[in-house]
Order: sequence, then structure tokens, then C-alpha cells
Amino acid sequence: MPHNFVPDRIHIRNVMLFLFLSGLKPPAIHEQLEQVYPTHTPHVTTVRKWVVKFEKHDFSLEDEDRPGRPMELDLDRLRSEVEADPYLTTRDLADFLGVDQKTAVNGLHAIGKKWKLGRWIPHDLTDYDKDRRVDMASTLLTLHRRFDWLDNVITGDEKWVLYDNHERMRQWVGEDQKPADVPKPDLHPKKVMLCIWWSVRGVEFWELLPEGTTITAEVYILQLRKLRLAVEQTRGKDARIYFQHDNARPHVARKTKAELAGYGWTTVLTNYFKNQPQSFYHEGIHKLPGRWQKVIDAHGEYF
Repeated sequence: MPHNFVPDRIHIRNVMLFLFLSGLKPPAIHEQLEQVYPTHTPHVTTVRKWVVKFEKHDFSLEDEDRPGRPMELDLDRLRSEVEADPYLTTRDLADFLGVDQKTAVNGLHAIGKKWKLGRWIPHDLTDYDKDRRVDMASTLLTLHRRFDWLDNVITGDEKWVLYDNHERMRQWVGEDQKPADVPKPDLHPKKVMLCIWWSVRGVEFWELLPEGTTITAEVYILQLRKLRLAVEQTRGKDARIYFQHDNARPHVARKTKAELAGYGWTTVLTNYFKNQPQSFYHEGIHKLPGRWQKVIDAHGEYF
């Protein structure tokens, strides 16, 4: 935006009216506003509401007069608006409800609303994903009437471990002193892959892959053979094992499935290990039934 121009509400509304009269729809109007006023563009919902007003041949751009005592905020209307679109900013709400921004903020506090960031989740689950999660949890819960078999579960994972972990922290320094610089992480930091398998007994087997090596079906099969030898040494060759790993490509490759088929294990698909007591692993494994039930109760959603 040239010349550091800061538009006021009336200016933005004039632009919306001009774009409306030019035949643009609300999403296109919002897009045009964002291109010119990236930091002052109202929410698309606010744009839609002004377009509805213009479509009724009401082209007034000023807020409605509120003579005498200032207009009290309708909390029920505020609740309805914010629950219909929780992404509205306080400025958008104030603009639409015809009150100042502070009144909108106070109203949100009064109805118990707080401004929070949504949590990051691994994936956007489809209905198929949710149904599959519920089916798997139900299968695991009904696998046996008792859960003694959890003592025979072995699970594992891989994790990239960086050689150097730079962390920027606040420093106590004198008023005239400059804090020590902290280098930014490299775009391609030196790292090594840790592969580890554990059960209620603790770590069953682990290894660090040579630098530059990643997991392939061939590498994973060699690791499984080492894991099998370690398990046989501690549990015996005839031990009943329930093996759980994720569905990464090396884990579900045909070669991997053929390898596991010869072990006699039951395969179940679905870092600070060194200093953890055995109870850490034992409790983690035995909490699985409760988590499976939560998956069912949540209809496959993250919880």
C-alpha cells in the first residue's frame, strides 16, 4: 500500500460498495481488499454482511445513530455471531454490531469467550480415516476379554536426532550490554536417525543408522532381524509377540510383510528413553485400551 496510507472504516466501506457495484461477489471483493489493504481488510463474513445490506438497496455507510445513552451490546446476538464464525476479529464484530471495539471485547469476556489458537493436528481426517480409526480401536478392544496380552506388545519408531540443537533464550545482561548472539539453525543440519523398539519391559532394541542413511524396506528388514534376535535372547524363541508399527511405506512393503510372516508374531498396524524407568513403558502400554475407547467415543476424531 503506497504512502503508508491507513484507511478508516468509511473508506473501506466505500471500496466495498464500489466493488459491489462493479458486479463482484463477496469472496472476490475480499480478495481485492486484501491485495490493497492487507492489514486492514475486514473478515470475509463482514464483507458478506455489507453486500447483503447493499443488495437491499441500503447504501448508507455510516453506523446507525445511537442518540442519548450509548447502545448496549446484545450479548445473545454477539454469541450467535461468534459461534457461527469463531474466526471473526473484535474489529469485525464491532463493525457489524455497531459498537466500539472495546465494547465488543468486554462483551466477549462477558459471554465467556477467549481468543485461542487452534492446536496443530497430524492430518485433516476424512470420514474414511475416522471410520478406520474406530474400526481398529474396536478390534483391539475386543481382541481378548483381558488385556494381559499387552505385556507382549512391542512397538517402535524412528526419529531424526540433530547433532546441534541451538535454542535462543533470554539472557540477563546489564542495561548497556548486548546479549550473546545465537546462530540460526542450518537449512540442512547434520543429523542421524535413531530407531528404537520398546515394550512394557523397557527398550528391547535400538540403533543409530549411519549418517546419510534413511529407512527403506531393506534397511527395515535388517533391523527386524536384529530385533528378533534380541527378543529371542530375553524371551525365548516361542514367545508370543504382538508387534505394533505405523503404516510408513518401509513398514508395509511386501518384502517387510513377507519377513514378518515368518516370525510368528501378530502384527498390529495402527526422546528421552534412556532415563525412563520401567513403569514409564509399562504404564504407556497399559493405557492403550483407554485410548482406544476414546477413539471410539470421539467417532474417530482427534481428542
